[in-house]
Amino acid sequence: MDELNIYNLILRDRERRTEFIKTFVKKHNVICVKTNVIGTHKNTLYAPVVTKYFERKIDTLIKEKNIKLVDKKTNVSLDGNYILYLFNKDVHLKDEMVKLEDSEEIGRLVDIDVYEGISDDGTFKSLSRGKRRKCLLCNKDAFVCQRNKTHTESELKKKSEEIVMNKLTSMVTKALKDSMMYELNLDPKFGLVTKCTNGSHKDMSYELLEKTQDVIIPYLVEMFKIGYGNTGIKFIYDKIKEVGLKADEAMFKATKGVNVYKGVIFSLGIICAALGYKFNSFYIKSESVLNVAKHISKSVLEEYDKHDTFGSKAYNEYRLGGARLEAYNGFPNVRECARYLDTLDDMSLLKALVYLIVNLEDTVMLKRAKNIDEYYDIKIKFSMLNINDKEEVEKLNKEMIRKNMSFGGCADILICAVFMKLIQKDFNLKL
Repeated sequence: MDELNIYNLILRDRERRTEFIKTFVKKHNVICVKTNVIGTHKNTLYAPVVTKYFERKIDTLIKEKNIKLVDKKTNVSLDGNYILYLFNKDVHLKDEMVKLEDSEEIGRLVDIDVYEGISDDGTFKSLSRGKRRKCLLCNKDAFVCQRNKTHTESELKKKSEEIVMNKLTSMVTKALKDSMMYELNLDPKFGLVTKCTNGSHKDMSYELLEKTQDVIIPYLVEMFKIGYGNTGIKFIYDKIKEVGLKADEAMFKATKGVNVYKGVIFSLGIICAALGYKFNSFYIKSESVLNVAKHISKSVLEEYDKHDTFGSKAYNEYRLGGARLEAYNGFPNVRECARYLDTLDDMSLLKALVYLIVNLEDTVMLKRAKNIDEYYDIKIKFSMLNINDKEEVEKLNKEMIRKNMSFGGCADILICAVFMKLIQKDFNLKL
């Protein structure tokens, strides 16, 4: 299809959107949210990311201000997919929408138009924002730059993509750090390192783990970018594996040979890549992030036959798959664990951790238990634990430290679950 035909179809869909809004503005005040895309093709890679981000922002605003929403409609269009919010006539949100657009750099890529009526002759337009928007590149009047064609389409598109990627990497970086710190700060933790104790890990400390997080996070962000930049899923695992090996090397260098986050690099790396791919393919609504992770991980079990590790032994001897089987199955325990994490207070985190100790196949736990019978005996103990009884929890905590037990695999999956919950706060994503 040539450019002229595409342009005509875009004009057609633009008129359809206008007529669609017109059907509501007599009875309702309407907000229309869509991404402001430079050029002919309006449904770019980043467009759904911007729209989804501000959809979540507006949803949160409505909830916090206790505003009655009459209806919400999502629509597909060649002029850019868009969302309509319908309110009663006494709801006026233009000022709040302008604040959302102006509050951060990514707001320069969204159009949030507010309609509050229709004239007698049937014409209507969105309320004025009061001041013109600035150009993405030179910060001058955007209308003047557009009229004078001061910048090329490719320059503006490149800048738009850069703004979105900066926003995404910033959010992912923060969520990675916060998720690891939520886990690290939880106490008691049955032999795992906390701020109060090194637990069963004489070669580790709170400070060492906190410092190492900053070493590995850039590699996890790189895995996110690999997922985001791939149009296909087939080769993602091989690409992120290369980055993961570099992350392992950097971690061991920082810790002088101590393995503190190797499991996190593996599991969270796959999930970060899956998240990136999901952002790349926002219109595949039926695919959750963890289903994408399952597709990425199709070959991970093959590596048990390639390496002589304790994980390989546990899988071949007891069929305990550990982190690789968890990834192969699409991280089912991340999904289940996340159910406990509607809030991220200590009690919710403790419930999630105990759930994982009971249900997850943790090869770190098996290695510390020395034998399979003790491994299952410990699981039974935790299944009977009353986590509301502080004395009982502390008693079991001391027992696990005394027995030199650790639940590293559970800690890794807890971090993954917290990460997903944090990302969900900014985007309406399926786990």
